[in-house]
Parts: sequence; C-alpha cells; structure tokens
Amino acid sequence: MSVGGFVLADIKKGIEQGYFTATPDLFQVNQLASVVISGVQALGKGDESIIDRTAENMLSILGMSRAEASAIVDKAQAFLR
Repeated sequence: MSVGGFVLADIKKGIEQGYFTATPDLFQVNQLASVVISGVQALGKGDESIIDRTAENMLSILGMSRAEASAIVDKAQAFLR
C-alpha cells in the first residue's frame, strides 16, 4: 500500500469514529499533503506557531471546526510538555 493509501485508510477510520466529516478520496489526501509541504517549508523561519497551525489546518480540512482542532492541538502540546 502506498503512503496515500495509508492516509486514506486513516481518514476513513476517523470518519467511522465520528472525528472527521471529509469525503474520503484522493483529493483529501492531496490537500493534506499540500498543508504538510507548506508547513515543512516554513519550518526554521522564525514562526514558532507553524507546527500548531499546520496541525489545526489539517484537522480543519478533515471537517473539524477550528475550535475543535485548536483544542486538540492544545491538548497535544500539554501532553508534550
């Protein structure tokens, strides 16, 4: 299975579990890849929030509200500290 296949499987699982509302297709996988590439390109350029913003944007693409995405990122940051 390709990387895109694994990502698509994860999206489908998230939809089944009620976390995501996105349409599980190649378009969604490509949108997520675009956000990841943009985030990676911005690393090391002085924007300390880029990782959080990238994660929030990915979750939003998958159908989460901005508030939900922000809460999940905050929870992950608290766990990592």
